[in-house]
Amino acid sequence: IMNHPTGSINFLNVACNLVNDNANIHLYTVLENKNLKLDNIKNKLKENCYKIYEINEPRRVLEYSPKYSIFEINIKLL
Repeated sequence: IMNHPTGSINFLNVACNLVNDNANIHLYTVLENKNLKLDNIKNKLKENCYKIYEINEPRRVLEYSPKYSIFEINIKLL
């Protein structure tokens, strides 16, 4: 569980390489526009994670400010 919403993306490469296959990474991050931030996450995974993965639809967890919310993104490693 990566529950530091403002800094978890910086450690995504470490988490991806430490977990076993068939694991889930629960990434919590602050999003304004889902697609914009998901592109950032996808690029980080392509650069640093050499496993097969799928990303589930983000789930809104908490309002962070009027413009931003905290979302949970489940990354399943296959």
